[in-house]
Amino acid sequence: MPELASEIEVSAATIYTRKSKYGGMNVSDAQKLKGLEDENPRLKHLVADLSLDKEVLKAVIQKKRPELAGMRKDVAFASERFPVSERRARKLLGTDRGSYR
Repeated sequence: MPELASEIEVSAATIYTRKSKYGGMNVSDAQKLKGLEDENPRLKHLVADLSLDKEVLKAVIQKKRPELAGMRKDVAFASERFPVSERRARKLLGTDRGSYR
């Protein structure tokens, strides 16, 4: 192993780590694993965004204001209470930009 590690200019620990992770896999399996590892953070981010949207909507629904002035207050409430922009809050609540302004 030390000769191989020096030949490809990596440490012996890197060789052992990769062998334990990818040992027994063929190239296509390793490529699939790498693709899944790359996709995982993107999917986690999507789930986090959807969970935040759900929490915003639940909080606003508990207030229940059907009139336009209430919608303005709901957008302000959502953007103040949660880390969402005014644009995102309006989109979640279905408020038109012109009506809001």
